[in-house]
Amino acid sequence: MRRISIPILLILFALLSLNVGAAGPTLTVNVSQNRAPIDPLIYGMNYADPALGAELHLPLNRWGGNDTSRYNYLLDTSAKGMDYFFSVIPYRQENNQGATLPDQSTVNKYIEQNASWGGQTIITVPLIGWTPKSENYLCGFPISRFPNQQAFEPFRDQCGNGITSGGVRITNPVASDTSAVIGTPFVTGWVNYLVSRYGAANAGGIRLYALDNEPYLWNDTHRDVRTTPLSYDEHRDLTYAYAAAVKAADPNALIMGPSDFGWTAYFYSALDASAGGSWWENPQDRLQHGNTPFIEWYLQQMQAYETANGVRLIDYVDEHFYPQNYVDLNEDISPTMAALRLRSTRALWDPTYLDESWINDTVMLIPRMKQWVADNYPGTKTAITEYNWGGLSDINGALAQADILGIFGQQGLDLATLWEPPSSNQPGAYAFRMYLNYDGQGSKFGDTRIYASSSAQATVPVYAAERSSDGAITIMVVNKTSVDKTDVTLSLAGVNPLATAQVWRYSSANLSQIIQSGVSVSAGGFTMGYPANSITLVVVCPVGAVCDNSSPTPSPTPVTPTPVTPTPSPTTPSPTTDMELLSNVEFISGETCTLSGWVFTNPTSDKLIGTLAKPKGAFDHCAVIFTGTAGSTVKLTTTAMTTNVQAGDTLRLSAWFKGQNISSGGALIANITYANGTKGKIRVPVRAGTYPYEFTEQTLVLPAVPNQIKVVLQMKNGSGKFFADNIHLMQNPITRFRLP
Repeated sequence: MRRISIPILLILFALLSLNVGAAGPTLTVNVSQNRAPIDPLIYGMNYADPALGAELHLPLNRWGGNDTSRYNYLLDTSAKGMDYFFSVIPYRQENNQGATLPDQSTVNKYIEQNASWGGQTIITVPLIGWTPKSENYLCGFPISRFPNQQAFEPFRDQCGNGITSGGVRITNPVASDTSAVIGTPFVTGWVNYLVSRYGAANAGGIRLYALDNEPYLWNDTHRDVRTTPLSYDEHRDLTYAYAAAVKAADPNALIMGPSDFGWTAYFYSALDASAGGSWWENPQDRLQHGNTPFIEWYLQQMQAYETANGVRLIDYVDEHFYPQNYVDLNEDISPTMAALRLRSTRALWDPTYLDESWINDTVMLIPRMKQWVADNYPGTKTAITEYNWGGLSDINGALAQADILGIFGQQGLDLATLWEPPSSNQPGAYAFRMYLNYDGQGSKFGDTRIYASSSAQATVPVYAAERSSDGAITIMVVNKTSVDKTDVTLSLAGVNPLATAQVWRYSSANLSQIIQSGVSVSAGGFTMGYPANSITLVVVCPVGAVCDNSSPTPSPTPVTPTPVTPTPSPTTPSPTTDMELLSNVEFISGETCTLSGWVFTNPTSDKLIGTLAKPKGAFDHCAVIFTGTAGSTVKLTTTAMTTNVQAGDTLRLSAWFKGQNISSGGALIANITYANGTKGKIRVPVRAGTYPYEFTEQTLVLPAVPNQIKVVLQMKNGSGKFFADNIHLMQNPITRFRLP
């Protein structure tokens, strides 16, 4: 064996130690500079995990994607296109059995779910001109018409993939096999219906409408009904017609377009690409429009419409972006791909970053979008309603996602929704928690951007914002490297801070918790370390302010984010608006459950479930379980507060119910005795059957001043079991409670 001398050993030890810790970058935050609002809609998702959406009070959840291009709201039926064998799926038969349409449609339940935690919904309206013709399973390339196809849908073996067994696309589908022709009246009818059900855009209803989904790809994704590629002119004309129809039905609605698929669609039309070969060298459609890139021409046309008609049709220029380097929509965390994932977030902002894909250009997407607007249609907001950098089941994806959310705020993007978001327990979810609920109690990153810079913004970025609710300065540092950054000094200006700041950290050291600690702060800033592969939030409270959780814990304290007990504050604080008269927050406890003010008629069978054994889907507090027996009544009662409740006030009684083999149902009832001696009630039924948690509510305008309100939860003369959770009686309600 060859001997290694002591000096060489010392050198090797020194080299190894560089992987343990290294000097960090220079960080600077100035509260007085670069101030601008951060729109909370940048923290949106597409089809969020309901548990995560509820926990985060997710501000935005998009109803979008390929199958929304041909969704029929009257039939609750959608055409999947090439995503799934060009099949038509009736949701009422698939997973929405027993629904009354259109009121209990899948999209309505989605809207109501989002509203229950205070979130908005983007509704995608179809421009493609076709929608499912009936509430049946149908096929765009049926085996009966095209028997020799490459593959068929495995469960019914009727719908083909539209490609012959020889690998050639079928070019003669019959659109009427699956679909009926529609035009603007269909969309007008839908918007009118949504307004009638949920209110106008300026009165709590749907505010955001997207004009279809990725129209550039219609002749590919939906080639069972459309084989013609979309041109510049047709896209403009469809936008004029359908956006005007939406605005006519709800003038305060905000419309998003063109909502296309990515880089190529920013500059060319589908008609350009249909020529094949090196079509981009001689793009005929673009050349016929002054060789103007499509999105710039599109915005010019929208400006021209407003100038001529006095109506703004497009409120958001909306595009999709997926990195073209193969990191998106997968969980590849090999060293090469993990490093590429973290580098390529620079495509969103960095003019010095050459995209490491076939794009081979400086994408700098958000500044580019803002320049499109400034040059062609000033006043238009910017949106990215589909993006994904992958890796969300690993700390690698969480780091990229935390960086992306910081970039969105720093660069002034107005709206964003992540495609294929993480489940509640994945590391990617913690990236959102760090911005929307880092302490498990609903505390958020700030809402006013302030100046923040790092001498290594590409690898150890810093983002900062002031929180308007309490004046706290929130500073997010993402160490995307595999090396601990020790003794990093952050220079802080424009604020007189308290001596100690909170520190909240998520890292590879613990993928299931956010850890709380503290750091000493002076008027000039603070010095601390940032572990490898970590997301760190520092919350600095100014002298004289009372910040959320303003007493930091100096030693690390694990914080496992859980759904906050739903006692939301009203949107506009008022002593007479959105007052909670009763809720089952009294059931909250640690590992056991106790009653406070509620009385059971049968304590042995009518019981509570504690937090360690809560029913699946329930809130993280006790839920009531009623076990019924035929011929008997089980009942839970309490008395609600009536102080300051006046005649003319609206009361809302609501709860979440879950059923297991309930034979005859039950009810949640508020029995009201008025001061004039008359009586009334609000009754929320508990339906029979077996079903997951669902939200139910009833309202009543009080005809007189109430003297007493007794609330009863009961199952009468029935067998089975039902769970009651999140019971609320509200005065003048303006909030909706979140999904368990």
